[in-house]
Amino acid sequence: MSLAEIKNYLIRQGLLRNPVISLLGKGESNLNYLAEEDGHKYVVRITRSDVPSRARFETEHHFMLFMEALGITFAPVQYVTTSGITFT
Repeated sequence: MSLAEIKNYLIRQGLLRNPVISLLGKGESNLNYLAEEDGHKYVVRITRSDVPSRARFETEHHFMLFMEALGITFAPVQYVTTSGITFT
């Protein structure tokens, strides 16, 4: 999925009006993008289809435990589309 496709999707869904999209990197189970608009930053995570779903959940769980041990807490808001795009 291209940066323009991600931007257009966010706009069509009414999530953002005119975000600037950039690639953050490739995680173990997601492709991660940064969407910025009006001083706010959002992470757009697109699930990689080449990683089994059980492995994705285990990795995510370990990540959350690691962040909690560092004293970092957050409450992600997720929008999951039928095409596998997760907006956090």
